[in-house]
Amino acid sequence: MFALTAFRVLRFAWQGFWRNFWLSLVTVSIIALAVLSVNALVVVNELARTAVGAVRARIDLSFYFGPTATEAKVLEAKAFLASLPEVASVEYVSPAQALDRFISKHRNDPLARQALELLGSNPFGAALVVRAHSLEQYEVVISRMANSKFQELVADKDYEDYRQYTATISAVAERIQLAGAAAAAVFAAIALLIVFNAIRVTIYTQREEIAIMRLVGASNWFIRTPFLIEGLFYAVVGCAIAYAVTVPALGLLQPRVAEFFEGVPVDLVGYFRGLTLPVLGAEVALIGALNVASSFFAIRRYLRS
Repeated sequence: MFALTAFRVLRFAWQGFWRNFWLSLVTVSIIALAVLSVNALVVVNELARTAVGAVRARIDLSFYFGPTATEAKVLEAKAFLASLPEVASVEYVSPAQALDRFISKHRNDPLARQALELLGSNPFGAALVVRAHSLEQYEVVISRMANSKFQELVADKDYEDYRQYTATISAVAERIQLAGAAAAAVFAAIALLIVFNAIRVTIYTQREEIAIMRLVGASNWFIRTPFLIEGLFYAVVGCAIAYAVTVPALGLLQPRVAEFFEGVPVDLVGYFRGLTLPVLGAEVALIGALNVASSFFAIRRYLRS
């Protein structure tokens, strides 16, 4: 008996979904747009995290030693820096390596080549390239080096504070996320109104069937449940369409993102697919609950009459 009742309820819900096809199409489209907005927020968050990580990965601090600094002294300074808890790694760059790097970097600059030819010798000294564990620790490393016995051997240092860059990236990502959240909220509100009206239209078109069911003693829950399930149909179909659009769109976007983040592995499609169950499940659950609630209130007034 229960199986027969469940089958009838599902059949009524399916018929209601298709009976007003164009209204169902509009409802599902708005829900899909709301879910696409949420998916965009997820992708933007990953891009922002990748951008900040890329900036952090390229941060280093270079100490350039004067010509009077012997290799033994520079290596001693390297050991000192490596012993600091804030330092993740220290790379020794010999004068010859520094010259090679300069030539490679300025290979298309004739003035730089002419300057080297005029000097007639290697003008570069040894250098130490330091990477700290975090941005905040670079200032500590600079301070420790300045108060060490090796400070008089250091001719120059090169450190650009990237905290402003990472803060800018985070601020832009936050603004985009706020705009996306606002768009998702607007689409969700519109979707709720459309679901509410769609259920009321469905009730109106089935008013005679509902009246007959009430005459033969059908309970309010038997009458109400198909409409609640219909609201759940809208959520499932809308989320499925949004997912079906998001994955190919990320596939088209992937080459451009990989080109922009050159040297940094970025797999948006794999990242999003990895979140399919939690993200899609949460979207279906939330939108389904909102649609069911909207359907419940849409029919409650009719059942009271």
